Amino acid sequence: MRSCKALVVLALFWLGAGLSGAGELASNAWSQPETDARRVDPARLKDWNGYDLLMEDQTLSLWLRKTDGSLRIRDKTSGYAWGGLANDSTEGLNRSWRGMATSLLSFDYVDLVNNEKITSLADTSALKTYQVSGRTLTVKASFPKLSIDVTVRLTLDNGRLKIALRDTDIHESGEFLVTSVYFLPFLGSVRGNELPGYVLLPDGPGALVRFRAPTHYLAPYRAKVWGKDYDLDSMYEFDDSGSNRPKDYRVEEARVQAPVFGLVHGVGQYALFGRITQGAPWAEIVCSPAGVTTDWTWATAHFAFRQKYLQPVDRQGGAIETGRHPMQPVQAELEYSFLHGAEADWTGMARLWRQQLAAEGALPSGERRDTASPVKLEFVVSEAKRGFLADSVLDLTKAADVTGFLAALGPAVSPTVVLSGWQAQGLHGAPLSGTETRYSKDNLALVASATHGLGGRLLFQDSSLTASRRQVDVSRDAARSLSGALMVRPGLDPSAFLTDVVFVKPSVAALALAAKLPAYRALGADGIDLGTYTSSLFGDRSEPSPRQQSLVTLTAPLKTAGVKLSGSSPSSALWRWLAEAYDQPLVSSRFLYETDTVPFVSLVLKGSLDLYAPPSNEGWYSDTSVLRLIDYGLYPAFRLTGVENAELADTPLADLWSTRTSDWLTRTREITARVGKALLPFEGQRIVAREVPAEGVVKVTYERGVLWINYGKQAWTGPGVVVPATGFVVQGGAHAQN
Repeated sequence: MRSCKALVVLALFWLGAGLSGAGELASNAWSQPETDARRVDPARLKDWNGYDLLMEDQTLSLWLRKTDGSLRIRDKTSGYAWGGLANDSTEGLNRSWRGMATSLLSFDYVDLVNNEKITSLADTSALKTYQVSGRTLTVKASFPKLSIDVTVRLTLDNGRLKIALRDTDIHESGEFLVTSVYFLPFLGSVRGNELPGYVLLPDGPGALVRFRAPTHYLAPYRAKVWGKDYDLDSMYEFDDSGSNRPKDYRVEEARVQAPVFGLVHGVGQYALFGRITQGAPWAEIVCSPAGVTTDWTWATAHFAFRQKYLQPVDRQGGAIETGRHPMQPVQAELEYSFLHGAEADWTGMARLWRQQLAAEGALPSGERRDTASPVKLEFVVSEAKRGFLADSVLDLTKAADVTGFLAALGPAVSPTVVLSGWQAQGLHGAPLSGTETRYSKDNLALVASATHGLGGRLLFQDSSLTASRRQVDVSRDAARSLSGALMVRPGLDPSAFLTDVVFVKPSVAALALAAKLPAYRALGADGIDLGTYTSSLFGDRSEPSPRQQSLVTLTAPLKTAGVKLSGSSPSSALWRWLAEAYDQPLVSSRFLYETDTVPFVSLVLKGSLDLYAPPSNEGWYSDTSVLRLIDYGLYPAFRLTGVENAELADTPLADLWSTRTSDWLTRTREITARVGKALLPFEGQRIVAREVPAEGVVKVTYERGVLWINYGKQAWTGPGVVVPATGFVVQGGAHAQN
């Protein structure tokens, strides 16, 4: 019954994913045309009374009003000035919000009974001093009523503004404790729809929040960089659906892969790009659309120096919420870049960040050049199965199923073959350190030969950072949260088999991966699919190991792996170590205030490593879904077994609805061929621009050609091109030269 319910809900979702009518294309699942041609007055910040020029470089000048810490930045190249409110009219804002709207620094704090409040440099009781040395401004603020002193530094660096604060810059001598900090929260804020433009959020592939009249939204956008930190964050979400059914229909919000955000004042006019350069493990991206609390839309980074959590107080499960724990070792730094003209939109931000990452060596060397159509084929070899008297291991995909499928696809494909569940005890049954294979040595050689015969790559899946209860000793290997609780997330259906997720100590996961590397090389692996190892990042208080240290621990074995590495929806901190990225997001969370979904992450990564979509046979197989892969520069993926899905009953994979190789051979061939026809001409090339000239029509410009996509039901005619309905057109394009 459980699988049937899940199937109905998922089927409805998939049917919706395939729609491309006029109404659907106007929704926030898609990118919208730019229709607001209003010009932004470069002198819109007219009231400069009380602002003094403190420092400048060749590109920027920084002005400060010392009474309340209000900051303005003038871009000398464009003449445009960035600040908080356009004027001192703060109608509709209470004292706390006025301070936050005008001040360069605001912070939350708690008292002895964990009541949380906010204050800022605009507090009239705060004692402030400002000191300029070269191109660095040091602001020291003392809050006598709170017995808190804070020091923040602002630096002009070759046209960029950096604002930084360390945990050692905060001094507390009373009952009040700082919990979190906002830098320049209202910088670039817009009241209602006074200006054309939007906020860029790193929600999934990317999302836009266009400036609109205030609307009553329930809550702002808040998303932890690189996903939740289960050391501090709850594993559960409040659910007010009123339903008593199992929660197997629910989907998680899209993860944040990138520690960035941006604001645009008039597309092609002025923009600022915010990037968290230090402290990302403790940061979240915040965007408050007009109407949530104020009439202004604003966005910033929010750094948590302390975070509230549930602290157990008795053995009966009683707990209290507290934020009174030692401060985390946070070094928070937010960097702003200012763009204008053709660079002043979300694609310009993507190009800028790509350049910055490349200069820092944080991007891979380049996308692989294929002559046949790339496709990722994950074959689930075996899985644990619940039995009446004893559990067993079920063989799901024989070596002959793999070789036969590859032979049927033929030389038109360049496959990345991933073997999951390759260990003797199955996908969710093998111990973390297990290297005994389900296939014999001869059968592995046959699979490798068939893969290499098509110019492909053979990978073994290894997700050492998350496990089932059977794969680890939970009391010994599971990480612990700040409250002391074991990090185990129960499955949504308590009757399901081995669906609880155990979050393994990062130190244990890293050691397990490092210990298995010689075995992978001995098995003849061309690479390792690290799975959730590249997308889960959490602290572990049993070590103790805060999130930043966990990142260092997890990265260590990647540096000496000796084989190519890939991962699922990887966090930006790990991009440099990867050759392929899987399960790249195709849609944002689609919150009501989000107006567009855009492929921001694809624009950053395309041309640097090979990008793959989530499995097409898990929802992305319709014609419009395939076009979205093409639009986003992603190659298709499939998750396959050699058996009927009815045989997956009483296994952790019971909810997979259609994976049999014989059912998906034809569609795999068709989807792979179609995506390859569109993307192969642009292998190794970066995306340099993306436009939406009409609803449902996209123009993607690569370094040596143009790709047109039409999601609509009617052909579209543009300058020198006719794009067929639900089709695409390639103009130019050739493999990039090394």
